[in-house]
Amino acid sequence: MYFVTLRPGIGFEDSITTSSIHGSILGYRNFTLNEDWAVQLALFGSTSAKYPVLPGIGLTWRFSENGLLLLTPPRPGVRYTFNQNWNLFLGGSVHGGSFRVAEKNGVPKNTRLNYTEFRTGAELTRSLGDSLKIKSGLGWMIKRKFDHDRIGIVHRTRGAPYATLSIETSF
Repeated sequence: MYFVTLRPGIGFEDSITTSSIHGSILGYRNFTLNEDWAVQLALFGSTSAKYPVLPGIGLTWRFSENGLLLLTPPRPGVRYTFNQNWNLFLGGSVHGGSFRVAEKNGVPKNTRLNYTEFRTGAELTRSLGDSLKIKSGLGWMIKRKFDHDRIGIVHRTRGAPYATLSIETSF
């Protein structure tokens, strides 16, 4: 089974130029080994990242009828399905991206900002049919880093709690 996620974007302050357009793509292939084990191979690409293409590999194990161990970046953890409509995820996640910034506070215009965040927590998902989900989560943001890699400015933050609420749809 193949999966592809596209995230096109545009960001500008005064006028749109070619550096205003950015985007990312995630593609992966799932290889089922048997009814309990699967391997995932992935490629992530971004037009503005420090590393434009990154590979990934993951492993999933169905350890019970309702339990799934996910050793897959960027969200390793354990997923437990209570029934057709409810599931719980306990684990971690890596968030991040690369963005071009405007000229502010001594940072030159169009400098790339790399953002990375590491989290751990719990997420409860309620499915409302095949294509609509409501998700809520609580946890701890372990580390956040903002890196202006071309000019050597790096900002790091301490840990902090986080909460999320989202609606997700697919088609």
